[in-house]
Amino acid sequence: MRKRLLSLLLAFGLVSGSLALAPAQTVKAQESSADSELSIGDIHVQAKEFASDDVPDAYTPKSRKSRVGASNSAKRDTYWDQFSGHVYYDQLDSAERSLYDKLKALADSYLTGNTSATSRTTSDGAQGYYTDTVEYTGMTATEAFQVTTIFCFENPQFYFLNDGIAYTEPVDSYFFDYHEPGTVSLGVYSKYASASSRKSYTEQYKSAIDSYISGASQYKSDLAKETYFHDTLASTISYNQSTTDYNEDSTESQSASSAFLLKNTVCAGFTKAFSLLLNSQGIENVGITSNTHAWNEVNINGTWYVTDVTWDQNRWPSHDYFNISESELRSEDQMTSYNSNIFFWSRSSSEWVHTPLDYYASIRPVCSTDHSSAVDAVDLNDVTQKTSYQPSGNTSENTSTGNTSDNSSTGNTSDNNGNTNAGHTNSSGSENTSGDNTGNTSGGSTSGNGDNNGTSPVVTPETKEIEKKQPVKPDYFKVKRVKKGTLRLTIRTSSKVTGYYVYYRQKGDTLWSTKYVKVNGKSKAFNISGLSKGKTYQLRAYSVNSAGTQSKPTKTRTVKA
Repeated sequence: MRKRLLSLLLAFGLVSGSLALAPAQTVKAQESSADSELSIGDIHVQAKEFASDDVPDAYTPKSRKSRVGASNSAKRDTYWDQFSGHVYYDQLDSAERSLYDKLKALADSYLTGNTSATSRTTSDGAQGYYTDTVEYTGMTATEAFQVTTIFCFENPQFYFLNDGIAYTEPVDSYFFDYHEPGTVSLGVYSKYASASSRKSYTEQYKSAIDSYISGASQYKSDLAKETYFHDTLASTISYNQSTTDYNEDSTESQSASSAFLLKNTVCAGFTKAFSLLLNSQGIENVGITSNTHAWNEVNINGTWYVTDVTWDQNRWPSHDYFNISESELRSEDQMTSYNSNIFFWSRSSSEWVHTPLDYYASIRPVCSTDHSSAVDAVDLNDVTQKTSYQPSGNTSENTSTGNTSDNSSTGNTSDNNGNTNAGHTNSSGSENTSGDNTGNTSGGSTSGNGDNNGTSPVVTPETKEIEKKQPVKPDYFKVKRVKKGTLRLTIRTSSKVTGYYVYYRQKGDTLWSTKYVKVNGKSKAFNISGLSKGKTYQLRAYSVNSAGTQSKPTKTRTVKA
């Protein structure tokens, strides 16, 4: 059987694991070092040729399932099928779909069956655990590798798969009319190689996923669900700073397992975890990879946007990379330099971090619509976003001194562990110089800023119980520029609040400045001066009571100083 060793980068230049110790060189000087996502090697799929005497038998599924990756409205055969995407699959030709379908059936057999992965040797002498092989025809080994990579990103439920792909090339002999298909096998983390141990981990994985899905079920819209998944991942999962550690058997960084089970991951883990959760709600999305990074594109209300959970996590609390266009992404992007190994020589390259690999060009959605208030990250505390919201009677708004209050409850949202996820539900949107004017609900009664012309929403007992323990957000939080470099803030509050912490920063900065303001249950107006003239600032406030307990934050105000 004729074989040819592909480089780890193949035709589209993925980063070699051997370069893991080489940090990326950034061009944008003022970015915080906390944005360590630029470290080389987060995306490092390894393609290796099987040793000639160690090629496993081809896998033949016993029965053909319904079309893999069908639209979200299509019938799902099993619990796990809800986590498969379809956008990439729909763009593949018949030969590519055939390989994709075989990979899906193969991975399913390891996820739900009793098959153990086998230790095998690749042509470079490396040992690893691999699945059985599937055969492919009608494409080159490079194209098969691309389909396999797409499959792994579009089916993140297969948490046990690592970044390894082993293959043999197809053989065509025109002289002897001899044809032999190529094969592909998927790498498996050693931790999950045994079928018996994998069964236990599968239950843990399912439990972790179900907790996220349960948390999202309280929200009505796709936008609210997307916000919930984004914020919960960004606030509860840490970024793996040990990006030079390429012991993937311990970090599992290229799998969603590192996010859901280890709570520590890199961009690939964030991307796959976010994609899996969106798929569960029927929200179209795709994962995108560059030479050094991974992120998502999401379809909200019929329009595609870029969302990068990793970069928001690095700046949390932040929604700077939530539902933005490619042009907006590029305005905040960074250049990175890296070395790539191609066969036996090395080449130094530079590109934008968010530069999709070439094979995405014809299959990924176009994100050309700029961010607007219609796709802001929603306030997860707002009961109007929840399925339990049941307004009765007249729902007209309150009016006080020309400012609007929407009578929204500010109950805290619990995270997937049932604990209050305080301080992680703020949103940053387009420039806004008016307050959110959110009325406070306590003990079932609403106190707004003026006469109540309507009736308050029905608030669940759980929400009221939480509010007894936590101070509420400001009734009214307004920011406006009074002169260049000076902003005037006006806060109105309830009697149980003693003070507010106001956080502010120049947009794009990582660190926040803090100002504490005593209010003792009264309204307060004050200035923040000494700001950079003409620069855009983000501001938010947190209330605190006499016991020192801090509330959820207000929505972010974005205004030029």
